[in-house]
Amino acid sequence: MQEKGRVASSASPSASRLNWLCFQLNHSWHAIVAAGDATLADTYKNLTGKKTGWADFMKVINAHFPAGKQYNLGIDPEGFTVRKQ
Repeated sequence: MQEKGRVASSASPSASRLNWLCFQLNHSWHAIVAAGDATLADTYKNLTGKKTGWADFMKVINAHFPAGKQYNLGIDPEGFTVRKQ
């Protein structure tokens, strides 16, 4: 059973991509919901007309979190914090 106030780890990747659509690509939550489809890839295609959602998302992730380093992501009241190890 899931602890109160905790999100299942499987939800985190989806939440990251949804936040990317809103806060990085500047789509409103209303537009994201209206474009919603069976998969996030389909939602991205509906919003942008492009079929490269995963590759585009991973470019941003890799730019901010290069491979080969270990990151400790924590949550605080101000949002996410990153501590490089």
